Amino acid sequence: MNEISRTKKTIILIILFSGAFFASLSQSLLTSAIPSIMLEFNINASLAQWLTSAYILVIGIVCTFTAYLINRFNTRDLFISCMGIFLIGSVLSYFSPNFIILLLSRIFQAFGTGVLFTLMQVVLLYLYPKSEHGKALSYIGLIIGFAPSIGPTVSGLIVDYSGWRSIFLMLTIVTIIIIILAYFYLVNIGEKYCVKMDFPSAIIIGVSITLLMLGVTNITFNNLNIFYDIIPILSGLILFAYFAHRQLNLEIPLLNLKLFKNHRFLYTNIIIYIGFLSWMCGYTLLPLFLQSSLGDSATLAGLVMLPANILYALLNPSGGKFYDKFGGRTTSIIGVLILLIGSIPFMFFNKNVNLLIVTFFYILRLIGLVFLIMPLFAYALSEVKREDYTHGTSIINSNRQIIGALGTTIILAFVSLSSKSGYVSVKGINLAFTIQVILVLIALFISVFLLKGNNYKS
Repeated sequence: MNEISRTKKTIILIILFSGAFFASLSQSLLTSAIPSIMLEFNINASLAQWLTSAYILVIGIVCTFTAYLINRFNTRDLFISCMGIFLIGSVLSYFSPNFIILLLSRIFQAFGTGVLFTLMQVVLLYLYPKSEHGKALSYIGLIIGFAPSIGPTVSGLIVDYSGWRSIFLMLTIVTIIIIILAYFYLVNIGEKYCVKMDFPSAIIIGVSITLLMLGVTNITFNNLNIFYDIIPILSGLILFAYFAHRQLNLEIPLLNLKLFKNHRFLYTNIIIYIGFLSWMCGYTLLPLFLQSSLGDSATLAGLVMLPANILYALLNPSGGKFYDKFGGRTTSIIGVLILLIGSIPFMFFNKNVNLLIVTFFYILRLIGLVFLIMPLFAYALSEVKREDYTHGTSIINSNRQIIGALGTTIILAFVSLSSKSGYVSVKGINLAFTIQVILVLIALFISVFLLKGNNYKS
């Protein structure tokens, strides 16, 4: 690959980051719009919430076959195609005559988004030497952390002044601008490889994850009904096991699961998944705790979360630099310890807790995640060959999205079982954070006793 000048590198990153920013922003843009959508289409909150959960789920599924797409197609063509898919989804959403069309258009959007995140990460891995991978990937953490955190605020302003459809009008205009810039200025990065697409594997993993998600989600409504809950979950697990078996035995797999034979890749992935699950759970549970359990307003809940979200976004580059200087094992231990300290108090919070204390410990949680999610992404890939970067990033991205979505749903099921209908109890919130603390302790054990080698050279 020819050496790319600093100017061209900057232009490439601006274009890729812009696309990923608005795709990531789209994940939470409908949060404040859901009441208006419910009113217009006459649907309930459980159904309306699928506009967000389906979006996240599809991203996880798409990430499983992005390795094939990135290996098969040029960077420029693939990026423009993904943004084109996102554009079509935005236009369809804007003109949606009913909820079904709106949901399908959101799913269509997610197909483009799922590829964008992995594509951007692979490009960064090629543009920067391994000694700077932590810093480079942490910039993605800034986008992933900042974009969803301002989504509810942005959508609230848009909805109040011009209606929920204007959200998709904004996305349409911005996406067109990004596509034009990419057409003229984006160049191809990395190498292409001769690969084949195993379509049966793509179908198997898609059906498997969908069944798991539906089964776990239905638990909160049906209380372990054999047809709606047990059968979908068991079927999903069986299909997932068959998918893994198939990947390990195919000559050219959809996902190279043999990478998990590398202990650093395996153990670091487990820590990343626990960290990402903690991030998603905190993002979901704190508003429920403040609004449903304590009776505070949505605005106040947003203000409590805002300082942590801003700090998380701004500190992400620092987490990457820390990793580049001190290595993965040290970074992991420090991140897990800070996350643990920030999570334990939530096990004991009651209705009389001071909101400043809640804000402080929520900030600590996200500071811990600054050290875990993106820096450990680089650490997991530090012993992976360049030709396997696409498989490595696809595995991490797909699994963390899927585990995050499924794990959050499972934990919310425990919260619902500990609460009355239409109400979230403090006891349920305490239980949810207790489960997280147990998982974080497992991550601490792995960091201290199982991770070997402290930096990319080890």
